[in-house]
Amino acid sequence: RGEGHTVFFDRESLPPGEAYDRHIREAVQSCDRFVFLLSAASIAPGSYALSELAMARERWPVPAGHVLPVALGELDYDALPPYLGALTVFRPSGDAVAEVVALLGAQAGRRRTRIASGAATTLAALTLAAALGWWFAQREASERPAIASGPSNAASAPPVSASEPAAAPITEPVRLVGMLTNTGWMLAIDLVGPMRPREIFIRWDGEAEFRSTGLQAIRDQQTGLPLPRMDIEAEVDAKAPLAKRRIELRFDDAAGRSHGPYALVFDPQAQAVASTRSVLEATTGSWLSFREYPAGHRLVYFTHLVSYRNGLREIRYSVDNDALDKRLRITPDWSGPGAPRIREGDPIMVEIPMAARFVNVQIVYADGSIAPARRFAVRPG
Repeated sequence: RGEGHTVFFDRESLPPGEAYDRHIREAVQSCDRFVFLLSAASIAPGSYALSELAMARERWPVPAGHVLPVALGELDYDALPPYLGALTVFRPSGDAVAEVVALLGAQAGRRRTRIASGAATTLAALTLAAALGWWFAQREASERPAIASGPSNAASAPPVSASEPAAAPITEPVRLVGMLTNTGWMLAIDLVGPMRPREIFIRWDGEAEFRSTGLQAIRDQQTGLPLPRMDIEAEVDAKAPLAKRRIELRFDDAAGRSHGPYALVFDPQAQAVASTRSVLEATTGSWLSFREYPAGHRLVYFTHLVSYRNGLREIRYSVDNDALDKRLRITPDWSGPGAPRIREGDPIMVEIPMAARFVNVQIVYADGSIAPARRFAVRPG
């Protein structure tokens, strides 16, 4: 709520005396982001949480880009539901709520979101609220207009008062916002303008025909028509993972008029850097973690940063000074179908003196841009 979201919480959002299954199912069917908190209780046989996950599976047979599993505490990953097996599990290193909300905000970009949180039932909430739930993020339909293809198709604008500043011209009406998932790229379509899309069509370079992105089960609140899917799945090119690809996009509006096509370029490295920067800026508290061992050793872990390796080139750091004279070179990994995993031998930790007071960190992104240095107080752990 503090971030401006509308929150769905079972004890407040489920009407007393009514069947909660229907309300929960409607919540799942009306969202486009399902965040599942993984705990020993939520994945135990007979857990109602598994029924909620089944509702998500009904809506999205392919979960990539829609379902975000979040691990809370120690888990037996062999016991994960098969539906989640192909997804990267997000493991908060600090405050789980803060990090998940930050991650959702980073993924949502400029779009406003509607977030809901719930537990299996009102009774289950009493025992599982800390370990079980979900947040739903739904784009506000009123803030998801698309663009007009030209002045002849533009809707007439209301008169602007002399005291009101004129709206800035739209310089980038169509763009793609990429996120690397476990199965490949998920590209969100960002359309800005006065016309509302009824259906969106895309054509990659080399394809002869346009194809529809598909329609959602929920309807546009203004037109009553099914909302178009606003995302595209794309595989990682194993032979040329950083090669730019051309894509054309066109759409039909609610009146049946066609707009476009618009020529776009999908740049994997630029998208990897942009999404990495967005997530890391929203989760600065998770950059480092510290651990002590009985033999008098203290380690600092860079696991959170290295997990976004495909958007990074180097980690610079120094202990108890601002020199930033130590380097951890980051090697991208595009060998798999999607987001890279931590591998044996990755530079995820270094030893620091037991008396160390702080660690300064600066990251260099894959495109050579450099983030401001940040100072982290050494926390015993």
